[in-house]
Amino acid sequence: MEALDDVWAGDLLNRREEAEDLIGYLESVASRAPIHEDGHAHVVALDTSYGQGKTFFLRRLDRHLRATEHVSAFVDAWVDDLEDEPIVALAATLDKALKPWAEEDAAVEAGLTQFKAKAGRVAKIVGIGLAKRGVGFLITQGAAEALGDELTKASEVDRDIRKDALKDGAAALVNDVSARVVEPPAPSMDVRIAKFRDGQQAIRDMKHSLSDVVAALVKAGMKLPITIIVDELDRCRPTYAIKVLEEIKHLFDVDGVAFVLGLHGRQLAHSVGAAYGVGFDGEAYLRRFFNKRYALKPSQLRPLIAELISRLRINPALMDHMAVLRDGKGRPEILPPEEVIATYLAMYELSARDAFSIMEALQTAMALVGKANVQLSYLIPLLITQYLGGDDLMLPSHDPSWKFFITTDHFQQNHAEQSVKAGIEAIHHAAQLSDQKLSEVLNLNSQGFGVRIVVDYGFTNGSKDYKLLQNYTKLVKTVRQFS
Repeated sequence: MEALDDVWAGDLLNRREEAEDLIGYLESVASRAPIHEDGHAHVVALDTSYGQGKTFFLRRLDRHLRATEHVSAFVDAWVDDLEDEPIVALAATLDKALKPWAEEDAAVEAGLTQFKAKAGRVAKIVGIGLAKRGVGFLITQGAAEALGDELTKASEVDRDIRKDALKDGAAALVNDVSARVVEPPAPSMDVRIAKFRDGQQAIRDMKHSLSDVVAALVKAGMKLPITIIVDELDRCRPTYAIKVLEEIKHLFDVDGVAFVLGLHGRQLAHSVGAAYGVGFDGEAYLRRFFNKRYALKPSQLRPLIAELISRLRINPALMDHMAVLRDGKGRPEILPPEEVIATYLAMYELSARDAFSIMEALQTAMALVGKANVQLSYLIPLLITQYLGGDDLMLPSHDPSWKFFITTDHFQQNHAEQSVKAGIEAIHHAAQLSDQKLSEVLNLNSQGFGVRIVVDYGFTNGSKDYKLLQNYTKLVKTVRQFS
């Protein structure tokens, strides 16, 4: 078994505790009887926006489960989208996860063999004519159930629009399922009924065989539930994402099995709505598949930035920033670089994923500057602007709880305070001035905030040296060439 400290090595966002909480929840659910007649497998949607470390979390969750005597299977739905057969991807991943236990226990091996045989039969049925009839019926029926209350509350005209959207959407999905199927002449109704019953029995047999696997694992000492983790569902084609959800619901709904689905709920609902057409409520449709939603805690950027400073070998002594006054009072203090940079990222509403790109750009910029110091209060906003695709300086959406604080004379008797947004703008404006204009402004107003900061790093005198704030825009353009 892998050591848990090794599983969570590099956990810069401190997600281990959340994984342990989620595992505890899944174990508690597996230990009790289902409370819904139509649901046995438990489905948790890890509903998190992009850039919050969702894939890192889910992959470590998979390893954590396996390291603590659980069966866990990991599915990358985006990769498997190419195969267009969710049941095959799910069964194959489950087979791989169960193999170590099957090699040690004859009952588990026998159950797994039966499950694969039964799943193969269902996959064959889904892949031929029944896909167009049975699956289409399930999709339409499921979507109608999902909209139950919404259809009841809607006006008669709106109900008709939504029902038509269900039919049109289901037809499009069915065509996607059976586009490569060549149908023989239509069989008689008796034959169709027989095939329909055969399909129903095949699904019951598959579920029963999966239940046998669960029972064998319990006898072998494995902890429940069997957990199947499906990541990147929101990045798939809408038709494939819907098929994954429907097959989880109809084919793998067995006590002792749990699914954790990694997705961006709003994005997936939008994709589902687009697949079914105008008037379809994607949010209502998705709710029928999930027992619970879980959102990862907001990323703590400061420890991540501190780790990246270390990994990228950035010298903290070369990163300048003005002193600050917290809440506009108290004594001025110098913040550590990781807190400064994390605060700027938060001001621009950037995520942990964005932090990696910004820090790599900062490392490149500092390499170009050489051994001279850089002024973070101006360089970081410029790097963020470049990252976001802006041509001119983009200001943050809000100010932090502190203000800039600088002394304006050599005797440190006078000082100036400035809000961060206004301060960034003042520095940028001053950095666009010529040496002559900077001198004129400085002589007229020695306490000018932006001018004072720019001049502290020297006049250009025609120099192209990147350490000068007047050359920071050129510096950032050069950094872009390395991207």
